[in-house]
Amino acid sequence: TLFVNGSYSTIMQHNGYLYASGTILDADNGKIIKKLEGSFKWANGPFVENSEGKDILYMPGVDGKMVAIDTSTMEIIDSFTFKTSDTTGLQAGAVFSEKESRLYWHDAIVAKIYSIAINSDGTFDENSFIEKTPTSGITTTCTPVVFNGRVYFAGQKDGASANGGYIEVCDSETLETIYVTNKIGAKIQSTPILSY
Repeated sequence: TLFVNGSYSTIMQHNGYLYASGTILDADNGKIIKKLEGSFKWANGPFVENSEGKDILYMPGVDGKMVAIDTSTMEIIDSFTFKTSDTTGLQAGAVFSEKESRLYWHDAIVAKIYSIAINSDGTFDENSFIEKTPTSGITTTCTPVVFNGRVYFAGQKDGASANGGYIEVCDSETLETIYVTNKIGAKIQSTPILSY
């Protein structure tokens, strides 16, 4: 039985290793290989191959930093501070679009959506960073979905069930809102599943 302290995140498996809440483990025996500095509660992210053929894992942390982890060395090769206040509970995952070469993620505490491009070597293009306040005013613990030039963010207003859940659809280049769904029952705490 394996227990990762404070783990509310999706467990990710890649090349024989498990990643959960900033802890890296051997998938064969559960041995802890490394614990990353910072808190990655509820965080998950994509593995993206860089120009050197190395797989880089991207995860947003509770401290308001997005990190890039070289999975061959388990070292953080770059980080980007996207949030300097209200950093007590980001609790969201990131998704990558190969078409735009961008990452997208959301905030669980304040109504903000974010995106940044990554360079061919896997580092962050800081000049490309976008931060927007969603039209719907939603916060979320959900990982967004990106497809065909659109990003789908799911969440709830003010974190309250009574305020209902919404999906906000944004342009993948600008994060400008395309449309917002009508209220969907109670609050949403799951990643959308897109079928086409």
